Amino acid sequence: MELTQAQLEQYEREGFLFLERLFSAREVAALDEIIPELLAVQNFSGLRRDEASGHVRRIHGTHFYCERIRRLARHPRLLTPSEQLLRGRVYLHQSRFIPKFGLAAPAQGFPWHQDFPTWHVRDGMPGPRAVVVAVFIDEVTAYNGPILMIPRSHRLGMMTCDDGPVMEGYRQLTVSPEQVTDLYNAEGLIALQGPPGSVLFMHSNLVHASSENISPLRRAMHQLVYNSVENACANPVRPDEDAARDCTPLHVLPEDCLLTPANA
Repeated sequence: MELTQAQLEQYEREGFLFLERLFSAREVAALDEIIPELLAVQNFSGLRRDEASGHVRRIHGTHFYCERIRRLARHPRLLTPSEQLLRGRVYLHQSRFIPKFGLAAPAQGFPWHQDFPTWHVRDGMPGPRAVVVAVFIDEVTAYNGPILMIPRSHRLGMMTCDDGPVMEGYRQLTVSPEQVTDLYNAEGLIALQGPPGSVLFMHSNLVHASSENISPLRRAMHQLVYNSVENACANPVRPDEDAARDCTPLHVLPEDCLLTPANA
């Protein structure tokens, strides 16, 4: 699947592109049924728990032990558009699962931040030539902790400060409340909502956040981060699930790759 020129221009202008129902109900079901498999791997270093509740907050590196995630990363509806957006071949920098179970297993949200500065400061990624791709497994509503984004904020470069909360073993690079307020007054704010199977392509410098999900509704997402092969991290010090060292370009799989047997 190739993006149109209008879609490419929208991404460059707004910092994101949202495509509703890009995956069918059968494909979403295939991505939903692997969630217990992901949660069952308890000794994996990519498993990150909420410090207050102990519930799973997110899992990094899901492609290391899940074949269907490896296929998702090479799906033509994700890989081809990402290569267009990044103008060339890409590799998988990160894979992650964010469950947001809601009241059944509460966990804190994510503060206002940009993704690229962490990769630049912690791992030596040269530039923001990475795209974050989120696949909706559940319907995302105003109630279950949608991603909040400030459109066009990716044009301003790195805006982070290093005085954010300590989460998951290191101090977060966050965007200050004053900066967020100024950005909101200038550009507004979007709470991204949509049906299962929808896909978000987000620029790695776009300012975004999400709150804790305190609704009874789960908000699960599989996320992939594609990085240009020309933009590999210079000195990754974090584990592979946070900063991939394998920069082999990905090759596209057939359209039905999520629905074929695992040994096919």
